[in-house]
Amino acid sequence: MLTKETYQRYSRQLLVDPFNDLAQQQLIHSSVLIVGAGGLGCAAAQYLVGSGVGHLLLMDHDKVDISNLHRQPLYVESDVGSYKAESAARRLLQINSTGRISALTYQADEAVLETFIPLVDIVLDCTDNLPTRFIINSLSYKHKKPLFIGAATGSLAQFVALNPAQNHGCYACLYAPEQDTGNSCLSQGILGPVVALAGNYQALASLYYLSGSNQLDWGRLHVFDGSKMQWKQFAIPKRSECAVCGDK
Repeated sequence: MLTKETYQRYSRQLLVDPFNDLAQQQLIHSSVLIVGAGGLGCAAAQYLVGSGVGHLLLMDHDKVDISNLHRQPLYVESDVGSYKAESAARRLLQINSTGRISALTYQADEAVLETFIPLVDIVLDCTDNLPTRFIINSLSYKHKKPLFIGAATGSLAQFVALNPAQNHGCYACLYAPEQDTGNSCLSQGILGPVVALAGNYQALASLYYLSGSNQLDWGRLHVFDGSKMQWKQFAIPKRSECAVCGDK
């Protein structure tokens, strides 16, 4: 049963289907790993924590730079030079002190991710480089964890929800290692609202999944063009020869 204080805190989302008492209890007992505490991670984390996710693990070894502040709203000027994961955790606890937040200042390599991915219900890939994305994709499939991926550069945003239990392609079916162009916020620039849009999609889809909803559009790449204010969707077919999700 939800307490009176819990009802009061989440009263507005409890009015929205499917976020009933049972759904809220499921959120409170859920755990989420967010890899990357930049623009994507900031947007996703604040809404997941605010909505009542019980345990958020936030992983990032980077430190806050003044150039981050225009698109990473969990940080303020006094955070410059401090670890993103730790600064974000402090701010998130000010949003909702009833949950648990673990600040992980590790670099997201294969060994570290192999340790933490099995511990959670879902994974959010909020990173900004292709090699790490491939590792997250591979380990999420290995441990059968739903994976919610966001990306953004310039005025373009992308989102995809992958479920190892579903018959669709994975991230390795969508991109190949040789497609890594090294694009980043440093080289391509980024608009704050665009990266926030992708992070919000990650949070929304995560909340639907964790609350027990089956309303998710698995295995489709959603692409937003901010210059035209338009979304497009593309199915991701499974490659039979894919080393991650293909026929063994």
